Amino acid sequence: MGMNNTLPDDIEQLKALLIAQQAVIVRLSGEITGYAREISSLRALVAKLQRMLFGRSSEKSREKIEKKIARAETRITELQNRLGEA
Repeated sequence: MGMNNTLPDDIEQLKALLIAQQAVIVRLSGEITGYAREISSLRALVAKLQRMLFGRSSEKSREKIEKKIARAETRITELQNRLGEA
């Protein structure tokens, strides 16, 4: 979304631009809130899985848990990158 440095002189056009920008802000705020919630949830999941990892003795369970942790951490990174772009 590029910045346009020339604004119309017409009040109605300015109002329309303002309304459009407000809609974008609302949408992006919702996305940011959703990403933040998902990051929080994923961090809680990683913490839970790490506790399970140290409490288990089965190698198969350990591998599954490690894969889940890796997927959750990858998703956290993706979401944090999106937040950085917003």
